Amino acid sequence: KQYRMHRRIASRLLIFEMVLVGSMNLCSGFMNAYPRYKSMSSLHVGILPSIYTNLNKNTGTLFVPSFNTLSWKGVQDFTNTCVGTAAATRRFGIISSDGLRTRPTFRMGDVKIAIVGGGICGVTAAHAIKTRLQTIAPNQKVEIVIYEGDDNSYNGEEIQSQAGFKNMRQPTWKAATAKNANSLVPGAAMHIMSQRSTLVEIVRDTMREAYLSLTAGSVNNRDFSSIPPYFGLDLNRCLGWHATWEERRCFVTFVFHFMKTSLLTGENEAKERGALMVQLAKANRTALRNYLLICDKDHSSKIGLQEGFISVHRTEEKARCAQQEAEEFGEEAVLLSRSEAIATEPKIASLPFKDAYCVLRKHDQTADCAEFIRGMIKSFQDDVDVTYDKTNGAVRDISLIKAESDASMHRFKVKTSNGATNDFDYVVLAAGVYSPLFASKISWSAGQSCPIYPLRGYSLTIFTKPKPNMPIFIKAMTFDKIYCTSVAANMVRLAGFGEMAGFPNYDRKSCSRSGPMVLEKYGNRIFGEDAAKEIQGSALPCYRPMSPDDVPIAGVVKDVPRLFLHCGHGTLGWTLSLATAHCLAQDVCDDILGVEDRDTFVLPDGSLVDRMTLSPARFAILS
Repeated sequence: KQYRMHRRIASRLLIFEMVLVGSMNLCSGFMNAYPRYKSMSSLHVGILPSIYTNLNKNTGTLFVPSFNTLSWKGVQDFTNTCVGTAAATRRFGIISSDGLRTRPTFRMGDVKIAIVGGGICGVTAAHAIKTRLQTIAPNQKVEIVIYEGDDNSYNGEEIQSQAGFKNMRQPTWKAATAKNANSLVPGAAMHIMSQRSTLVEIVRDTMREAYLSLTAGSVNNRDFSSIPPYFGLDLNRCLGWHATWEERRCFVTFVFHFMKTSLLTGENEAKERGALMVQLAKANRTALRNYLLICDKDHSSKIGLQEGFISVHRTEEKARCAQQEAEEFGEEAVLLSRSEAIATEPKIASLPFKDAYCVLRKHDQTADCAEFIRGMIKSFQDDVDVTYDKTNGAVRDISLIKAESDASMHRFKVKTSNGATNDFDYVVLAAGVYSPLFASKISWSAGQSCPIYPLRGYSLTIFTKPKPNMPIFIKAMTFDKIYCTSVAANMVRLAGFGEMAGFPNYDRKSCSRSGPMVLEKYGNRIFGEDAAKEIQGSALPCYRPMSPDDVPIAGVVKDVPRLFLHCGHGTLGWTLSLATAHCLAQDVCDDILGVEDRDTFVLPDGSLVDRMTLSPARFAILS
């Protein structure tokens, strides 16, 4: 009897809500039709005089900033109890012009956004947020500051390829952005590591590397008869005295979620994650094409977008599996004979194994990530709303400034290494492998929402002798899990390996594994005759931010409003970040403008993806 009474009260409450919302929207339409009434600062609703509403003059939408007698959360909790979750999703709010429910915005004036990290994830996030706000809310003022702590990061002035070849030095910027293989290929996104077979590979490769170190000794004494170990695990650097307590916590959190994903999900779930990654990679490909259409021709030519990618395999069976996998994901793939492959890319003849079975993916792409970022930074120099700040040092601390009236209305204080501080309404963590350390400083729950960990790989840039009218390297390729791409006319880059060996330590002596020497040995075999500088000792470590389920993290931290994450892309930062930045911008702009009830992201190619698949909330301990 009491339950039926509660249901009657709840249903009447919902009817009252519909009448109230309808009357407010009629008032909103009346004010839009007669602009002279927009000067009214408030509207008294006769049916409930204790509720005051304001008119957002930028969008013509009514917002409810406060409830004196009727609590927003109280209505939500009451309907949750009486009519269930479905009815509870209806909240007091106003329907905007696009049919989406809106809620009160915490700030109606200028919005300040701090983006921590000036690599590929940081600059794409800033560009996407600014572009989206200009499109949907041109009157909304925003100030974006991108913090980059490495003095060797790009400044938008010199051309990376020309400067690199002139000085013949390896990239000095420590970010993985500066050392990647420039691969945009959707094919790279097909391979999922968070599955049971990877656990076996990690143990096998770690033990095999230890065995080879004891028996074969130096890498130079090893032959190319088998694929070199790719994975590695150094527990001493992950949990030993080299690591801080926060770094140990990050490792334990990552391993927990990685084991949970790998062991408790099967092959079908892994394929679903692979399909999502390919969907993001295809959208990323579209986003880059759209960007190249609007940027100047000089910048576009320097980015050097090229199509076609060759994957080289040691057995015909693996080549056919790779072809089938690409076709399953909707990509065109052709199996080439050795002679056909050499005609497409002559350097395949220099590979250190005779039996090479090749698959050509015609629509996979490569482009110069360094030139893309440099162009972005240069465009920010002419933008009064976006600042690329690398003069105040690295960000040292991010803390909450709690509001006296409402704890959820906090702001953020960002402090840099030179002592400079600034307050912001929003913070986006795009600091690569350092993102979980920043998140855990803000709150424990934020750290749990960002369970990424560094995956150490190696990058080798080879400078070749100029040959007139004849490029050294035509088609990008991958062999033995190593990517080989052209950075510029006389620069080639090899990149590969995936080791869990703690947080960044760029001392070459700390790289006890053979990865750098393997890259150098391959480089000497393939490009040794064309090298303009000695290859030995040139490989550098790079640390990629790996998420436990391979999928990037893009969205708001549930327990810390207005704290957003854009990280966890692993080895696919250049392959995915333009698409995920597009998703992040939708989330941030929805929060700024007060839009609710959106369950999907719209990708640059028009496809849809569930927001929860990218949200940090998917890593909740009880999920």
